[in-house]
Amino acid sequence: MQICDEMRKFSMYKHGVKMAAVYGGAPIEKQIRDLKGANIVVGTPGRMMDHMRRKTLKLDDIKTVILDEADEMLNMGFIDDIKTILSEVPEERQTVLFSATMPEAIMEITREFQKDPITVAVNNGQRTLDAIEQIYYQVPMGRKKDVVNLILQMYTPKRSVVFCNTKKMVDELVEYLNDHSFKAMGLHGDMKQSARTSVMDSYKKGKTKVLVATDVAARGIDVSDVEVVINYDIPQDNEYYIHRIGRTGRAGREGKAFTLLTNRRHLNWIRDIAKFTNSQVREEEIPNAEDLHKKYLENLKEKIVKSVNEENISNWEFLVDEIVNENNIDYKSLCSSLISLVAKKNKRVVPIVVSSNKKEKNEVNLKGVGVNGRVRLSVNIGRNERIAPNFIVGAIVEETDIPAKAIGKIDIYHDHTIVELSTEAAKTVLECMAKTKIKNKKVSFKLADKKHKENVFEKMKTDKKIKSKISNKKNSKNKSKKKR
Repeated sequence: MQICDEMRKFSMYKHGVKMAAVYGGAPIEKQIRDLKGANIVVGTPGRMMDHMRRKTLKLDDIKTVILDEADEMLNMGFIDDIKTILSEVPEERQTVLFSATMPEAIMEITREFQKDPITVAVNNGQRTLDAIEQIYYQVPMGRKKDVVNLILQMYTPKRSVVFCNTKKMVDELVEYLNDHSFKAMGLHGDMKQSARTSVMDSYKKGKTKVLVATDVAARGIDVSDVEVVINYDIPQDNEYYIHRIGRTGRAGREGKAFTLLTNRRHLNWIRDIAKFTNSQVREEEIPNAEDLHKKYLENLKEKIVKSVNEENISNWEFLVDEIVNENNIDYKSLCSSLISLVAKKNKRVVPIVVSSNKKEKNEVNLKGVGVNGRVRLSVNIGRNERIAPNFIVGAIVEETDIPAKAIGKIDIYHDHTIVELSTEAAKTVLECMAKTKIKNKKVSFKLADKKHKENVFEKMKTDKKIKSKISNKKNSKNKSKKKR
């Protein structure tokens, strides 16, 4: 859709140029009407083939074929579709491939469908991102949402993009940000085309300040004034990193890109990225309340100085003189009073998060609770809800980034479950899983104390009695059968 819109602009004053955009998730009847008389067609492989089968798209007179984002289409499994489409167009044509990388699969296409191709490398193939300031934070497990909150409060971008690896995380992060007074919307592959279009329209018009997206959207966000990009999850491929952060620092502007790391493997990855992109990615401490206040004062001072230099303030000098003379107020007091009226109090809660390479203070105190370095937590869901260990493990891994292998023994009872974790992992679960749902039930984690153990023991005795009764019933039935 974006490419079609841009081409309409290019051809505005040319006669006889008609464009048609064909893609899935949109009414096919309108596309059939648009295709009549069209001499430039921009489309996705699947819908193009659909029109070819319907005979509503004829390729007999094609002069030029362009594969845009060829490497991405291959990654998404479109290789066979591309070959099918190219086999239907005339041999005498121009074939152009645009690609960020040149993997073997693309080289295979060039050999099969191009004759004596010429390779054109932009910037001599250098991966330079000079206009983008790249920063990473070492984040404690389960605190990434709060760090996104702090970044947005610290830098107050007019537009920002946050990239996640899963659709579920996009939805969860959007919910969190809206709950914390940020105007956020999500963009991912499960959304209908009409919903995606609506989200992008809202984002481009500035109604939505934060766009949370998966990599499906990474290459399609064509907005020139994105100020901040946040890698909530590290991308699955180095090239994705470039495409993600390339959403900012466009059209001669500067931008900032933040990446959230939660373990040593991530740290090694960011060092490799710095080499891969031939750029500097530096570590910073996670912003705190003092940093936010200092930044706010700097911005306020900048606005005041700008107003003095640029705006016509001479019209108000008479009022200043009147206030000073009539009330015996000095100019310094007057200025201080006016600034206090202009200054806004931060209504948002400021999360306290300390970089994971430092020891956190004021955390949940688990000292002396653990046995052999392990802590037992109780969660209020059990056999009554047909719970199984994989539900508990899945919820913890999804919410906190704690690896599944770090979760110890899981004992499931009628109305609760006991989970064994390391001290650090238990802290993370208690801090981050206050509003968790497991099997659509809101659950809460707490320490399994002595009283709880006594209750468990009583329940175990009850279980044994129930099993004994069931066993006695079975035996009596068997005896009656034998008598018969």
